Amino acid sequence: ASDVYKRQILVSNGKLKRGDHFICGNTWGKIRAMINYEGKNVDEALPSMPVEILGMNDSAFAGAEFVVTKNEDEAINKSESLVNDYGGTDYPKEYKQDWDSRDWTIQSPIEEKI
Repeated sequence: ASDVYKRQILVSNGKLKRGDHFICGNTWGKIRAMINYEGKNVDEALPSMPVEILGMNDSAFAGAEFVVTKNEDEAINKSESLVNDYGGTDYPKEYKQDWDSRDWTIQSPIEEKI
């Protein structure tokens, strides 16, 4: 059986929805489920709302920025490019500038494997 990774994040702007594709540090995924602080499943999260997400394909490094992408292909391509070009340790300035036009910036302080 494959490992399932969950991540607790705090939405800082934009709207995070179940089904969104994302990259987080050196990994990517699709949000399969979101659980709020009361332990209830939710379909979306708004700014200042802490949620736990399920759907990462691997563990990301602590403090990795979490960014929503347009689709799975973009998530995979940007994640692979980040790892190949920069070792996956931080988002380079040109990636951040490219994503500044998007409405998403989500920070992820806690990670655990279940």
